[in-house]
Amino acid sequence: MSAKGSKKKAVEKAPVKKAAVKKAKVAVIKTQDPKYVIIDGKICNEKTKKAIPANEPVFMIRGKDKNATKTIAFYASLCINPEHKLSVLERCGEFSHFAGNNASRMRDADS
Repeated sequence: MSAKGSKKKAVEKAPVKKAAVKKAKVAVIKTQDPKYVIIDGKICNEKTKKAIPANEPVFMIRGKDKNATKTIAFYASLCINPEHKLSVLERCGEFSHFAGNNASRMRDADS
């Protein structure tokens, strides 16, 4: 059978709909520590928005910990970078202020 004699149906192609790509709004949650934010459930650097890798340990000291101010002051004494040291000492002052105003909440670490 020749091409002339064959009755080929014209295949109509349905118009391809482009998927609507919506950029999801990502919630950036501020933390008590001004250096970090929470993005998509991950702790991230506030400036770079880069997440701390899941396999990197993180250590948190709460204001109610009786050893917090001394621990932070000791850490500051080890800092070489003057800007970082100043930032740590400012944070230490916030912990000291909290402890002075919240004596009834202060506790020894429990874990």
